[in-house]
This record gives sequence, structure tokens and C-alpha cells, in this order.
Amino acid sequence: MTADFSWVPADNIVDVDLAGEYLRQNFATVLPEWAKRPPFYVMQGGYPQLVCSRYRDVTEVLTDTSRFSTVRPSDPEAARFVKFKPDKFASVETLPQMDGERHARIRRLIAEPFSAPAVARLQGDIDRALDSLVSAIPVNDGVIDLMPGFARELMVVALLDTVLQLDEAQKAVFIRMNRALPLTARVKPGEPFPEEYHSAFAATAAAINDLIATRRAHPGSDLLSQLILTRDGSDVLSDKELFDLIFTFSAAALESTAASMGAIVLTLCRHPHILAQIRQDSALIPAAVEECLRLQGPGYIIVTRYALQDTDIGGVKAPKGIPVYISPQAASYDPERYADPLVFDLQRQNRKILTFGGGIHFCAGSRLARLVLHKGLEKLLARFARLALADKNFVPHYFGAASEAQLSSLPLRVDV
Repeated sequence: MTADFSWVPADNIVDVDLAGEYLRQNFATVLPEWAKRPPFYVMQGGYPQLVCSRYRDVTEVLTDTSRFSTVRPSDPEAARFVKFKPDKFASVETLPQMDGERHARIRRLIAEPFSAPAVARLQGDIDRALDSLVSAIPVNDGVIDLMPGFARELMVVALLDTVLQLDEAQKAVFIRMNRALPLTARVKPGEPFPEEYHSAFAATAAAINDLIATRRAHPGSDLLSQLILTRDGSDVLSDKELFDLIFTFSAAALESTAASMGAIVLTLCRHPHILAQIRQDSALIPAAVEECLRLQGPGYIIVTRYALQDTDIGGVKAPKGIPVYISPQAASYDPERYADPLVFDLQRQNRKILTFGGGIHFCAGSRLARLVLHKGLEKLLARFARLALADKNFVPHYFGAASEAQLSSLPLRVDV
């Protein structure tokens, strides 16, 4: 029997394909308008989805675990809804998909390897790795393409080389998996993923399982060894939990950091006076990176939540089981939260952003990601005395998995 969705108010339906290319290529103009409106519905494949884009609504969904969960209620009433966004990690259970004690337990177990002191200990090795990377950026007639030459390699050298200590063959497997993730972008609910995705996933699964066995037998100083050795009393991570963590961290970090680095440099090149300031004072880099991430993060809609009960958000009906999507990027343009939200303000006092999530699902790897972005920008500015758009009329083109926005290329004019 077909579900009846006649209750969805026609005047609060936005005609947009959340998985479509129009939104991906035009999020920078669409989302500032969404930031000013209450939650709204989108009919995706005939099924209503609820989208939250104001800062207060996004925060409410992220933090109120009594009303919203990553796990859909298992009853017929909730089953009438179908989410549009595929689980790009297939059978892998990610931290954002967990709630309750299971989620809290794993966060406790991984707290030390991702703590501020642990990440600080990586700084020297990451410094040296990024020095080598930035010195190898190819320059052709005074022009570089930041994306293949630097941004997409950032987490390859920082995470795969330095933090996980993988060999070349192992790295190639993870990179292949990362390249396969965008293939899920146009997969509709119930459709199979492409064969290349399945092949890459199988190779990655074999590589991770081999890594776990090897590091269990011969632990080292790498992140996986630390995760194997970490414990909370007698509690330790299982092989399946280790598998899911390593898959998620490696696959997610490569693409999100590449997208963020590209967006940071594009934003700074569009604000040359800011770029000049941080060249003069590198202590401004963390503030500049944070403001860049506010203006353009790695994606525009993230996280599926489900309403656990009939409720409302911002005065808008959210029936039990409806998929709820949040847009931290739209929330970053909310004028009620940020004064002049479309202005780059290096001295902005209110710096709290939702790019890395919020509440119990705040990104566990955010410290490492920020360190790599800060150091990456610092090394880039040290290598090149000038960074400017090669074409002042540059029009960005984005790609990625559903709701992600990574620059295809970013040609820059440089002086060495």
C-alpha cells in the first residue's frame, strides 16, 4: 500500500534534488537563503525529507538525542519513510551512525589516540611529510593545480603515510577506495552500487583485515596499533570495530580534507588582503582557516537523523521516522548567529562552527584535520611567495559523493 503524504504542506516544499548537480554546483548561492528559513520538506523519489538549515535548528537536531537518532525506529509507522542518501560506506558502521551506550563506549576507547596530546605528538612527523609534499608540487609556466598537486595528497602523506604508516601497496588500496566513493552520488534507494565500488571495497576490506592481524601480532607506534592496545578497564575494541574505524577515518579524511584545503585556498585567493595579513603573521592561520571553513566546508548537507517520535522542529511537523537532514554549511550563513555572514571577518568573535558536527557526534578526528589544514596552508605560503587565481574569472566545478563538494581543479598563478 502506498503511504499517504498528503499532510506535507505544499507551501513548505522546496523543489530541489538534494542529490543533484544543481545544488552541488550552486550551494554557495542557494544555502544563504536556506539559512534564513525554518525547516522545510523536499520530496525525494516521492518520499518527504525534512531539511534543517538555520543554526538553531541544526544544533537542536544534533544535540537532542531523545527526539532524533541516527537509527530509524523499527516499526511500520516509521518504515513508510525512505531516505534519499545512500550509505556510501556500505556495510561499515560509522560513529555518526551510532547512538547511546555503544557510541559512548567507542568514543571512550578512542579518546586517548585522538586527544590533543596525542595529535600534538604527531606534529613533527606531519611537518616533515608536508615539507616533502609541498616541495614536490609541479609548477608549469608559473601555474599549479592545487587539487591533484597538493590538496588530494594532504591526507595521503599525513594520515596514510605518517599516522597509519602504510606501505605503497596498502596506500594504493585506500586511495582507490577513496576515488570510488563519488560513484555512490547518483545511486537511488534500493539500487546497487557500481561494480568498481564493490571491487574497491573488497580490496580495502582485505587490506584492513590484514593490517589488523599484522599490528596485533607486532604493534608499533601507528594509530591502528594504538587503537588495538587502547582499553577501558578490561574492555577493548573488537576486530570489527577496528575495521569500521580505520575504514571510516581513512576514507572520510582523504576526501573531506582535500575538499577543505581547496576551499580554504580558493577563499583566500578571493580575499587577497586577508592572504596578505596571514603572510605577515602566521599566528593568524588558525583563525583564517576557521573562517574559511565557515564560509565553505567540504559538504553542504550531512548526517541523516530520524525523528524518534511525532515532534516538530522550528514549528515544522516532523512525524516519527521521517529522515531529517541538516546543513551545517547553511547554518554557517545564518545571520541570527553570525553578523554579516557572507563577509570574511578575520577578527570574528563568534567562531563556533558546525563543520565538524556537534553534540555527541562531534568529529573524533577534528584535531588531526585542523592540524593538517593549518600546516598545509603554512607550508604552501612558505613555498610560494605569491598565490593567486590563474583566471580571475575562475568558475569552480565540484564533484564528490552525495552532498559533498570538492573542487575538480584549482589553477593558481604562483611565484616561487
